Amino acid sequence: MTQGMITGVKRFEIHDGPGIRTTVFLKGCPLRCLWCHNPETNLPGAQLLYYPDRCIGCGTCARLCTCHKIGKDGHTLDRMACTGCGMCVSACPAKALQLRGRYVPAEELAEELAEDRIFFDASGGGVTLSGGEPLMQPLFSVELLKRLGEMGIHTAMDTSLYASEAVIARVTPFVRLLLVDIKAIDEQVHLRYTGVSNEPILRNIRRLDQDNRAMEFRVPCIPECNMGQIEKIAEFVGLLKHRYPVKLLPYHDFGNAKSQALGRKQPRFKIPSDQEMEQAAEAFRARGIAVKVSGKG
Repeated sequence: MTQGMITGVKRFEIHDGPGIRTTVFLKGCPLRCLWCHNPETNLPGAQLLYYPDRCIGCGTCARLCTCHKIGKDGHTLDRMACTGCGMCVSACPAKALQLRGRYVPAEELAEELAEDRIFFDASGGGVTLSGGEPLMQPLFSVELLKRLGEMGIHTAMDTSLYASEAVIARVTPFVRLLLVDIKAIDEQVHLRYTGVSNEPILRNIRRLDQDNRAMEFRVPCIPECNMGQIEKIAEFVGLLKHRYPVKLLPYHDFGNAKSQALGRKQPRFKIPSDQEMEQAAEAFRARGIAVKVSGKG
């Protein structure tokens, strides 16, 4: 039985594809976007989040695990020694500790997701795999998507397409709609803000375009990082063989609190103005591309 590592399941989503959807967040991502809003999905294994403002200093966690220490300066956590067992999480009376990441069998998860099909059928919705990067768990993703497809449930995948041709060929036939992130066209810009080259991403997009796969492009908009790339992204999308809709995603800082809980520091960026987002959208409209700004209409 194929198992996968997920951080959670979110129901009644309306932004992850058509209709009402249930979104599954998978663990592991090859990119390290500076603005990531799901930093708890970056690493492939289970991770412990600690919220110091909730801690009451009772010492329960320290009595269970040597990773925790309670001293005169308060609570400290040895993250290098933490195995993600989760014992401290269930014992913490203040809910200051949370574990992100659990293994689940594909068959079991598919049955759980199918419980929402009354909402899928009524709205034209379905299940979306997100993350993280679902392509980092190809065997699990294929098994889960295949089972959902056999149940007649619409499937979508939110992906960067940063994966080998073999993985793309193995997974994408079971996906009805690909929600593909495009963060930059210039390779050096992409490297600077995500940590990886965009060459395989653009190559995979072109290959899927030749196969006339159903795609929607999603462009995160961060003024200090990639909004200087909008014209080039619009040009790239406009030159593809087929026409695909685009959704622009204005930056938000929802990931910062989770980064702090993971013991990391995440930079803060400027939230783009409505005018900046409208100018970005116009770059796509000028090329005859259907575009929508997330949260607008």
